[in-house]
Amino acid sequence: MDSQPLTPEQLSERWQCSKSLVIEAINEGKLSTFRLGKKQFRIPVSAAKEYEACLNKSKCIEVSGVKSGTRVEKLAEHHLVRQISRSAAASSSS
Repeated sequence: MDSQPLTPEQLSERWQCSKSLVIEAINEGKLSTFRLGKKQFRIPVSAAKEYEACLNKSKCIEVSGVKSGTRVEKLAEHHLVRQISRSAAASSSS
């Protein structure tokens, strides 16, 4: 990921989830953004990386206030499973 801010669409592609789950994480205050004009907003790469790091630590999910069973928690689980699978595949091929 480079240092240019991401759109919700770009982040949803990275996380292989729907744009609506990214928007929901933003609306719940779990993911920081900044506005471009009245309707557009971007996600700083640092905020995306911080959120991803948080997803890798179950304590961080509890601290961040994500309630059990929410769509954002499901996104976290989905992302972790994919990340673990990729890491395992990379280790196997090297």
